[in-house]
Amino acid sequence: MMKKGQLFGQPLVYIFIAIVSVLVLVFGINLAKNLGDVGSTVITKVFYEDVGGKLNSVYSDSLGSVISLESIKVPSSLREVCFIDRSYEIDSSVVQDSNLKKIIEESFNSEDDKNFFIMADEIDIKKLNRIELDESIICDDLSDGKVNIKFINNGLVVKAQHI
Repeated sequence: MMKKGQLFGQPLVYIFIAIVSVLVLVFGINLAKNLGDVGSTVITKVFYEDVGGKLNSVYSDSLGSVISLESIKVPSSLREVCFIDRSYEIDSSVVQDSNLKKIIEESFNSEDDKNFFIMADEIDIKKLNRIELDESIICDDLSDGKVNIKFINNGLVVKAQHI
């Protein structure tokens, strides 16, 4: 048999449990959303490091060495990659995505030295050293799951070209 004091305390326990449950759900949902954002950032970072690793690998090889980027694993969230070379007059007609085209055109007009653009859910811009192009922009559509670009050791720099 319950005493009178226990009857008054029992609703407080249920209210406390309800409040704690709501807080756990709210913080859990926020954590799950943030985890998705972190996941896409990691995917882009790993892809960038893979491309940079191939660039460094061919740069350290002998003159004329060629390495293809086709073997790099392309996550399904990545849609297009572009390399730019500011030593040429801009020709953004090769860029497929209109948002990416706008960012690249703005980048050409800025003092920014970033030259590697990755189009995923958001556009990520990075800097790759020792890279040149034969034109102002080289882009590749990643819908086939491959990067159809190759790097060629050209002495002091590495040239990027379409395959």
